[in-house]
Amino acid sequence: MVLIGIDTSGKQGSLALARVPQNASSVEDIEIVETVPLEGGTFSAQLIPQLAELLARNELSKQEISAFAVA
Repeated sequence: MVLIGIDTSGKQGSLALARVPQNASSVEDIEIVETVPLEGGTFSAQLIPQLAELLARNELSKQEISAFAVA
C-alpha cells in the first residue's frame, strides 16, 4: 500500500511517501520512502506540483495511492 502524508499544520510543511506492506502488523512495518519540505505561506501553490514530482521520482502514479494522512 502507498501512503501519502501531508503536514501543513505549522509554519513549515512537508509531504511524505510511505509504503505499508500488506502483512503489516505495527507502525514499525511502515517504510518512509521520501520526504519533501514545503515552504511556509505557499502550501496551496506547492502541494500538487510537489506531490506530482514525488510520485514521478518514485515511478508511481496517483492511481497507486491507497491512503492519505493529513495534519
